[in-house]
Amino acid sequence: MTPKISILIPVYNVAAYIERCAHSLFQQTLDSIEFVFVDDASPDDSIALLEKVVEEYPHRKMQVNIIRHPVNQGIGATRNTLLNAATGEYLMWVDSDDFLDINSSEFLYQKAVAGDVDIVTTDIYYSYREDSDALAVEQSLPADSCKYIEALAFREARAALWGTLSKRSLWVANQVKMAEGVNFGEDYFATVRLFYFARKIEVVNQPLYYYNQSNLGSYSSGCKQALHFESMIRLFQLLEEFFVQNNDLPRYELYLAKARLMERSAYLLHTTAALRRKYALLFADESTRHPEIKLPLSAWQKFLLNLITSQRFIAADIFILVAKVLRRYLGVKF
Repeated sequence: MTPKISILIPVYNVAAYIERCAHSLFQQTLDSIEFVFVDDASPDDSIALLEKVVEEYPHRKMQVNIIRHPVNQGIGATRNTLLNAATGEYLMWVDSDDFLDINSSEFLYQKAVAGDVDIVTTDIYYSYREDSDALAVEQSLPADSCKYIEALAFREARAALWGTLSKRSLWVANQVKMAEGVNFGEDYFATVRLFYFARKIEVVNQPLYYYNQSNLGSYSSGCKQALHFESMIRLFQLLEEFFVQNNDLPRYELYLAKARLMERSAYLLHTTAALRRKYALLFADESTRHPEIKLPLSAWQKFLLNLITSQRFIAADIFILVAKVLRRYLGVKF
């Protein structure tokens, strides 16, 4: 029988977290689930630890599919392997350093079926070292697909696959896949296209997904590297091509400009001195083309970006160092 849900989990270098993740998956109250894991040639013992947990749930063993990449292919290709292997009516993505409330899959499935919904998304917990430190974060989700995509530009909506249940037919019918070679923001690329084609969307204002904030080795954490900048550049090229192919670029052109500026500003503030110098003109050029766009940034952030884009790099380096000290000891954000 076709499983109600395929839960899809990429695995790479998560030995410290995979057991907690797997326990939360196999304890789900919904019975009809297939669990697809893809090992992207992880150098640690993540898969051995996963297999150990599987043995503790004999009633789930036949539902578990572990696929191994012979060589590392990156997160985009890994997610596509997961997507190609899925057979469920609905898809649910879980990153292997995160974990779920044990009622998540059943609750979201019931919501999706009851309303014949294409996409159901949920509030999340930002999980720190202990569950007691978890911070509930509400998901802002306009019901209209166009408004949702526009909300992504200023990070007013979450551009991530995790914590979201979607019809597999929505992916298949519209040939939605990840951009291989884009190893940061690959889910942003898929999310935009998925919501573009969605007929009906629903948000559940109840946190059911625990997003791990303690994994400093994840793609999304820490100082932005050249990988992040190059992935971002390629991501927005692909999105522009997508809107052109669908004869819809005029409607989304301003969204793309806003999103480029928002992402580039965040990256420039959180990268190395060398990369600030290399990529500063990316932000400056986009700002010049769209002076009408006002980013939702603090006065401090705007001051730092002005130093960077006007190429006063030594001053920028000094003030960003000061900002990091203020953030660490006084909680001042930048």
